[in-house]
Amino acid sequence: MLSKPFSLQGASGMVGSMQTYSQEYKGKAAVSNWEIILPNRFEGKTSAFHAWFEAVRGGRVLHLQDKQYTGSHYSLVKEK
Repeated sequence: MLSKPFSLQGASGMVGSMQTYSQEYKGKAAVSNWEIILPNRFEGKTSAFHAWFEAVRGGRVLHLQDKQYTGSHYSLVKEK
């Protein structure tokens, strides 16, 4: 479980018209094999995601696919 608040920043859209976003999560995230559950994600509702890593040169990418809205997919990396 993640017990401290954490934030997510990103961008989406086509080059030249990208939209950026930032969101802070509060509460405890539950992490298990192939799943992450985030409390208070949007309008106070809990969200569940399918989760998996992809190995890439220089590190790995965490993929999160929303279980309710399967078209919503996040590819997350950690900056050094």
